[in-house]
Amino acid sequence: MNRIDGRLISAAAVLGWVGVGAHGVWEMAEENAGDDWEVPYLLLSISLFIAAAATVALCSTLSHPSQHPKLRAAGIGMGVLAVLSSAVAWAMPLWATLLAISCTLFALDAPAKVRPGMLALAGAQLVGMAVMFAAITAELGRRDSYGDYPAAFGLGNTTIAVGAVLGLALLARISGTTPDKPAIEAQRRHHASV
Repeated sequence: MNRIDGRLISAAAVLGWVGVGAHGVWEMAEENAGDDWEVPYLLLSISLFIAAAATVALCSTLSHPSQHPKLRAAGIGMGVLAVLSSAVAWAMPLWATLLAISCTLFALDAPAKVRPGMLALAGAQLVGMAVMFAAITAELGRRDSYGDYPAAFGLGNTTIAVGAVLGLALLARISGTTPDKPAIEAQRRHHASV
């Protein structure tokens, strides 16, 4: 993957996760108690689709295609399911679990230098779900007409988004490198030229 492709994929993922986080903040605000949820939910769905697709694409390109092909294929398969399930954005346990499994499978097949970033992406999904379930258990915020707690869902989404952006920041340093040109060598050349 060349440097520009990696940066574009990373930027798309970051923008998608920022959209997911922004919707989470909107959900936590008590002003959204009305029936005007359709447009914000549509924006969440679009943001989540972009975030999930770009996250899976980045992890896929940074893993080794030849080291464990079956493991990488499983990561791609779970990633495709995660992206497809993101169409049902309210089903966080579904898409977040699939995305966490996909990122973990890619991490197992990836060079050691990128594993922490991929595992951070997987962990963000799991921590966000745990936060959402804890907030539901604590009955955080108002209960809507469906019996759900929008603030709990929003807090979980915001947690996932922040964690995913941090995981992407870990990956951003090396997104333009290949296994034969590790990030450390690129940094050494940069520091030597300064």
